[in-house]
Amino acid sequence: MYTHMGWRRIGDSWCYLHSGGVIGDEAAQVELDHDVVGYTLPDHADSYQEAVRASLCMKDVAPPEITIPLLALVYLSPLNEFFRQAGCEPAFVTMLTGPTGTMKSTLAALALCHFGQFTAKSLPGDFNATRNALEGRGFALKDTLMVVDDFYPSAYRNEYAKMASTLQGLLRSYGDRSGRARMTSDIKLREVYVPRGNLLVTSEDVPNLEQSGLARQLMLEISPGDVNKEKLSSLQGDSFLLGQAMRGYIEWLIPQADTLKDVLLEKFIAYRQQAQAGHPRLAEVMAWLRIGYEMFLDYAASFDVIPNGSRQIMLDEALGIFKELTSRQAETMKIDTPVSQFLSALNELLTSGQCHCIKLDDEGSPVGGFGNIKGRGFIGYADSVYYYLRPDAIMPAVIDFYRRQGLHFSTSKKMLLKQLASVEAIRESRTEKRVNRTPDKRIGGENQRYIWLKKEALDKLNNPDEK
Repeated sequence: MYTHMGWRRIGDSWCYLHSGGVIGDEAAQVELDHDVVGYTLPDHADSYQEAVRASLCMKDVAPPEITIPLLALVYLSPLNEFFRQAGCEPAFVTMLTGPTGTMKSTLAALALCHFGQFTAKSLPGDFNATRNALEGRGFALKDTLMVVDDFYPSAYRNEYAKMASTLQGLLRSYGDRSGRARMTSDIKLREVYVPRGNLLVTSEDVPNLEQSGLARQLMLEISPGDVNKEKLSSLQGDSFLLGQAMRGYIEWLIPQADTLKDVLLEKFIAYRQQAQAGHPRLAEVMAWLRIGYEMFLDYAASFDVIPNGSRQIMLDEALGIFKELTSRQAETMKIDTPVSQFLSALNELLTSGQCHCIKLDDEGSPVGGFGNIKGRGFIGYADSVYYYLRPDAIMPAVIDFYRRQGLHFSTSKKMLLKQLASVEAIRESRTEKRVNRTPDKRIGGENQRYIWLKKEALDKLNNPDEK
């Protein structure tokens, strides 16, 4: 009796487990743990060619920049075991994001129908579930696809914070392939549930994520009217064919199972090297997606569903889409770095008058004297070149700025200063033994430590097109 999905070596043969049985060993039995239902593949297909053709039709249900990555994710998922053996298991989360009414959940359910019979109302996870429950399901759903549905912008702060925390946890666990170590009430270590499949999340909103969190996800944006309802409805009526296509894919993989580890590792290294995604993690995402889609095309070609001359054209189309998606993600990461977030907050605080800096004259003395230095919102001084920011004032001001928006600025002062220095936004003093990123400045006869922020850093933020 087996309690998980996915590949298992039984005797001398590779077999694929699902809740309806085992492909490759009819005697084995499966009973999935962690309240997982619906993951049942059909016993056979009347025509694998028809089933693969139906799977390929998913490409036409919505714009290809949405459906091609989804198909790549679907056919990537059964390869996880062999990527795991090779030491390069897929480590990212796909997020299907758009306003309510764009049929995100329905499209996610259609993709999931490759592994069973699902609808938008019967997806295996949502953000009302506890993180513990989702971790358990991610562990049981080995070498398959899991969907966590409906991250939405709740008006209740505690509810939104809980969902955001769950999403951050999922990004970490799938992005690092790690689980949480926890203790029982009698101080014994509980079982750690490391996710062993791939994850698709649907969301109306995306919380403010750290740069590392952004690198752990692939964002697919869907807009009203993107889904072709007529084609969607037609494919929903034939959704049983999608499970047949997946069964055929598993049967097609079984004879290759002993060599897949080496084949996939070689492809992954080569494709990662070829990818120009602006971030090492995004290059890996592009490589995994390419392999998933390429394997699907090879499988489809084996049933003559794809004409001989079309495979490369279809692959080139997919590569263009993957490149565009990862490039867009890299640009988002540049905007959402701690440095950008800090500078954006400082700019808003100064221009709105919530904070102020006292001007210094050419001799470095405060203009107008010291009468207002302890006024509300005082964060430092400024001359024609630098803002001299008081570390004990500016950090709480920035943290509070984001807190009032329901967001969290989590970067420590030490790390922020290091990153500001790396982009030459601040002045630092160096000796042979140490680096000082808050040098002294003598103002009004007193020496104090300040963050010497270059004014040109904010000028570039306000005028990004100027050289």
